[in-house]
Amino acid sequence: MSEKREREQQHKRTETRYKLLCGKCSEFACYSTDVKVFNDSNHLIVNQEFYEKMCTQKHPKPKVIGDDIYKNGKVACPKCSHDWGVIVTISSMNFAVIKIVSFVLEKCADRKRKTVKKWKESPFKVEPLDINNFKQQNPDWSIDIDYKQ
Repeated sequence: MSEKREREQQHKRTETRYKLLCGKCSEFACYSTDVKVFNDSNHLIVNQEFYEKMCTQKHPKPKVIGDDIYKNGKVACPKCSHDWGVIVTISSMNFAVIKIVSFVLEKCADRKRKTVKKWKESPFKVEPLDINNFKQQNPDWSIDIDYKQ
């Protein structure tokens, strides 16, 4: 996508709230307001309720993916096991990094559904996450990951 088209797409993004539903079975995952972007590309979930329902397993190829960022698990739908993304540790805090292609987006206002393949095609705005501010505002942030084999 050209830079001009990408800017236009970002301009079209709305504050409207969406539900993210599993792309395979339509199980509710989270709201668009629960998603924050880190380092311009990693879309993290910052609502602890999400972590209570997701299914996790160890990543077959854990690795370092950036400064103080480690990919160490996979996250999936608790109902159908559809792959939703990965678990990363950033500055000693665990987060789910999700793939938008794994979800159906349902507009809360009128229940219209759509799918997109890339985050830049998302119809909603995603606020950036400053990890240091997040740490200060959420000193008790603790996501226990119980990896299933």
